[in-house]
Amino acid sequence: MPDLIALYKSKLRGFLNQASQQLYENKLKVTVISISAIVLWAVIFIFFYRSLIFLRTFEEIGNIVVIYFLGLFFFALGIMLVISNAIINYSSLYRSSESAYLFSLPVPAGKIFIYRITESLLFSSWAFLFLGSPFLIALGIHYSSGWTYYLYLVLFSAVFIILPALVGGLISIIIARFLPHRQKTVLILSIAVIFLIGVCFVSEITRLEGRTITFIISGMKDFLERLSFAQNPILPSHWITRGILSATSDASESPFFFLLLLSWALFLGLLSYQTASLFYLDGYSLVASSTRSKNYPAVSYFDRVSSIILRFLSPASRLIVIKDIKTLFRDPSQWSQMLIFFGLLTIYFINIKNVPYINLREGMWQYLVSSLNLLATTLTLATFTTRFIYPQISLEGRKFWIIGMMPIRRKEIFYSKFIFALSGAIIITLPLIFISSYQVEVPSGMMFQQLYFGLIICLGLSSIAVSVGVLYPNFKEDNPSKIISGFGGTLCLVLSLLYLLTIVVIGSIPGHLYYVLGRINSNTFSILQIISTVLISFGAVIVTIISIRFGLKSIERIEI
Repeated sequence: MPDLIALYKSKLRGFLNQASQQLYENKLKVTVISISAIVLWAVIFIFFYRSLIFLRTFEEIGNIVVIYFLGLFFFALGIMLVISNAIINYSSLYRSSESAYLFSLPVPAGKIFIYRITESLLFSSWAFLFLGSPFLIALGIHYSSGWTYYLYLVLFSAVFIILPALVGGLISIIIARFLPHRQKTVLILSIAVIFLIGVCFVSEITRLEGRTITFIISGMKDFLERLSFAQNPILPSHWITRGILSATSDASESPFFFLLLLSWALFLGLLSYQTASLFYLDGYSLVASSTRSKNYPAVSYFDRVSSIILRFLSPASRLIVIKDIKTLFRDPSQWSQMLIFFGLLTIYFINIKNVPYINLREGMWQYLVSSLNLLATTLTLATFTTRFIYPQISLEGRKFWIIGMMPIRRKEIFYSKFIFALSGAIIITLPLIFISSYQVEVPSGMMFQQLYFGLIICLGLSSIAVSVGVLYPNFKEDNPSKIISGFGGTLCLVLSLLYLLTIVVIGSIPGHLYYVLGRINSNTFSILQIISTVLISFGAVIVTIISIRFGLKSIERIEI
């Protein structure tokens, strides 16, 4: 144990030194980011709190909706954390140079595993703590819970996030030890399984075809019953849901479910430690010796097609964009996450007509559903621009000087990264928005407006991600998950969400006044639409220009 404590002390000391250096050198930037994060947290909290108040107006089903939503929230969160931890743990355990150094120390493999998995746990779970806490705190305030609720909330959350980390660590160890030459095959098969599960889930909740499409209590209960899989008693999502809901009142069941969750965390921790003690070092040796060279043609068909499509770029910029595309697709752990989430969104949009008890022939429902779909698509895009675009410069690593020595100006390197980000965002986002609008059968004017909003959101998010990535590069780290967990990644996510929410809120004001509240006539609605579109366009142009200017100045000052 002393050796493990020494490792933790060293990591903590390094973190505190880095944090104090940031506070000393960038006080203004830290203050701006902190205030922005607090404002974003407050906005999310208000949204969830107002949603809970709205659900309370439906006396017969309000509490039922909260129970099922809470269970589904923890179920989906657990699945995403398992995937995230498996990917991060594999890179941290087997691809990190620090792991090689740790094996040279007189520290058992099991303790090295615990140390590395703790670090991965913090990197993978910070988003849950930031985005999930507003909903859970709003739930406690909504039910007027006492201090015991917040105590149990901290305890349940701390234990719950440990379970996916341990499961992800076990998966990484098994793959490295027994399938060291088949990581990509295993990953692709895992993606296929998750995708099929998602298809079954979407098909299940949209299977109520042919029903009378009216909002009735009995029908809504029937619809919620199709989400009951998240309430299965054998799932940790059910345990934490029951424990937290019990804590909102008398907390009579909370101790039992907390101890149940804790016992499984201890069991998985012991199992992971023993498994790592047996297989971690062997797996590390197999992975380190399994690198196989592959001969690539000097010029492939992909190169020829890409060169034709990107003819408007200079030859050097074209090569950088092609290099980034190849780098992305050669790493399944990168594009697999996009495939899963955007694939599930596509399946949902295609089947949206089958969702019961929503009359998509009414203008109000067309507006609400299409707007929420736009928000869901662009929120997913914002997380992925932070996840994949922000680290682009940092992932060049210390080899960035090679690009810097090319006969190409650095601003062309910046524009190459920006075009790569913008093209990918448009290719992914606009087809999804079109499918959503087409399936909802919105008027053509509303469809073009949604597509335009999607386009300018892609423009702003791409410029923010690339520019912040240039402002705060991290050439010492080769793990994208760790790069985005730093100061710059947090800033990128906060700015992206603020920009996105501003665009969506301003753009939705005319439709909300006309379709939902009915307070304006069609002429006023058209005028407000024009005004909001002009404001959004002006704001998007300003944000993009400012971001690009900061990025161009920063990339000229980058030193390795």
